[in-house]
Amino acid sequence: MASAPSKLNLRLRALAFLGLMALLLYAGGWLLLNPNNLVNRTFRAPITQVDSRVVVGPYPTDSDFAMLRQNGIVTIVSLLDARVPYEDVLLERERKAAVRFGFKFLNFPMTSFFGHQIGDNYDLSAAAAAQAIQGSRDRIYLHCYLGVHRVASVRDRLHAGRVDTAAYLPREGETLSRETRAERVSMRFDAGDFEGALRWYAGIEQPAPATRMLAAWSHLRLNQVDAAEALFRAITDQAPELWDARNGLAYCALRRNQLTAAEGGFTSVLEKHPGNEQAMVGLSIARARSGHYDAAVRTLRELLAAHPDNSEAAGLIKQYEGRLTASSSSAR
Repeated sequence: MASAPSKLNLRLRALAFLGLMALLLYAGGWLLLNPNNLVNRTFRAPITQVDSRVVVGPYPTDSDFAMLRQNGIVTIVSLLDARVPYEDVLLERERKAAVRFGFKFLNFPMTSFFGHQIGDNYDLSAAAAAQAIQGSRDRIYLHCYLGVHRVASVRDRLHAGRVDTAAYLPREGETLSRETRAERVSMRFDAGDFEGALRWYAGIEQPAPATRMLAAWSHLRLNQVDAAEALFRAITDQAPELWDARNGLAYCALRRNQLTAAEGGFTSVLEKHPGNEQAMVGLSIARARSGHYDAAVRTLRELLAAHPDNSEAAGLIKQYEGRLTASSSSAR
């Protein structure tokens, strides 16, 4: 029979064991909820500066959000899954940060454990994320927890669709308070100051294709069609994988009322990137101007089924449906 001191020792050992387990659980939870800790840094994907429309990496910290905002990122695409308890906490934290820093925020939940996918939604979410990115013209930051496995599944699909992706951080030697001319082009463009974007663009030697794209769209928004078309053609020659330049050329044709060329341009974009919102809106306009309001309405209904928040499409479909109603009434 155990003596009283022996029983006390057993209780103390049990309490010490429980205390150690609680400490380990707390430490493990803290590590999971702070992805930029010293342990995780060993496994987090390396991030370097590359001029790309879609940039990839790990879960962003507040300083990362500030840097991404300054470097022209508009949309955050997160692959975290709220069904995983610590990722649920991180997602909520990320949504609030996105609002605070002025980002659009999209979530396509994918679950993996050390690179092994879990659940039936993994491939579906990867495909949905890739489709959303392909259909957007924003500069995008795509991430999972460590920026290694889940982003690779989406990136492979984007590469198959010829969308440029790369890892990202400010150039070596830059601080967060210093903006490059290319970054100011992006910021002015996002603010709707197209003349300001072009002023900053004019001072850049050998601008990257993504920056030239912003300048081309700025010219088009200012109705400087010749300048826009010249830049869009130069981009397609320099970087044919930047298919958005083909959208730009089709919109240039639309501005000139060259409806056959515009419709052909938008159709060619949609053949490679089905569901692209910008191409579908342009195609509907080209068809409506040709008098084919029924085809324009069909295109817009398809677009709104996938993207019900597209206000431009919603406005156009009301207009074109009104024209259809009017033409059918006059036919009677």
